[in-house]
Amino acid sequence: MDKCPTQTWSWIKCGFQFFHTVIPSGADHLEGDDLRPSHFIDSVDIVPVMSVPFVIEEDRMRATAISGIFLLLAWAALAQTPKRTASGVPSGKAVLKTYVSAWNRHDFAACDKILAPDAVHEDIALGVYAQGIAQIKDFMRKVIQGQPDLEWRVSRFVESGPVVVAEWTWTSTFTGDSPTGPVKNLRVSGRGVSVVLTENGQIKHLTDYYDLPSFFRKPPMDAAKGNK
Repeated sequence: MDKCPTQTWSWIKCGFQFFHTVIPSGADHLEGDDLRPSHFIDSVDIVPVMSVPFVIEEDRMRATAISGIFLLLAWAALAQTPKRTASGVPSGKAVLKTYVSAWNRHDFAACDKILAPDAVHEDIALGVYAQGIAQIKDFMRKVIQGQPDLEWRVSRFVESGPVVVAEWTWTSTFTGDSPTGPVKNLRVSGRGVSVVLTENGQIKHLTDYYDLPSFFRKPPMDAAKGNK
């Protein structure tokens, strides 16, 4: 349990503490403690004796339900935590997903933690070789400027040690120079692959491979409509 994230461990402790505080169990008492129904019910004089077990049982059910809510919150917090290896370092897959998320959210600040100081983001199709966090942020800024609604979605991963290979899709509304000339507000989409080298939970080198002209080709249905 020591390896649980702080938020997750806090929710778990809250759940168990709530249950034992509201409904003490026999193990919580020492010999000689008062375990009569009045220990649990403030106004015992107005509660029929036969109803006492049912009141206690109702409190137990209520406490169990609320404790379950705390544990669900703990599970949710754990699910949002990047998966880590046995050494405590995030896996290459988790690191890449975090980097992709930063692009989608236009979160430049996140790059400071995700990227190694001398990291490289290489885009073969665009002829870009951005080295260092500052250059990578500049490359990211230029792409977002021309494609502000970009959606970068990673679908498949192959991971071996510090190396991750991922297949992805990219969609956006593009404004700028295309392989066939300048365009404005053109919907584009395509597929590609990234090969990533990670080190100590950060991206060391990322290379993107894709066919740039294919992003600007009209789908067959659209092309057929244009010929009519």
